Amino acid sequence: MGTCSFGDFERVCRILGLKPTRGGTVWEGTDPGGAYRRVAIHAHSKGKDIPTGTFHRMLRDIGLRDEAEFRQVLRHGLVDRPEERQEPSSVWPPRKADGGTSSGS
Repeated sequence: MGTCSFGDFERVCRILGLKPTRGGTVWEGTDPGGAYRRVAIHAHSKGKDIPTGTFHRMLRDIGLRDEAEFRQVLRHGLVDRPEERQEPSSVWPPRKADGGTSSGS
């Protein structure tokens, strides 16, 4: 387990469709799965490594599950099944499991 440089993280953000705003500090946009994402990246730190805890928080911010998925995007420019990466809380209204309505009998 390791981290990456801020430059590599920016590269992954571009691949996922995020764009820099606010002077390059905040990257935001819609990922391939259709979810809105926003992450803060220190623009002046491109050559430095991201601390481990910060890196994992930033992964959650852009909707990636773990470092392995991040490395896959960085190397190959793709993510398997982006629809699976959306948080359950982003689905509204909640759907009923049985698909029917309950009667009060």
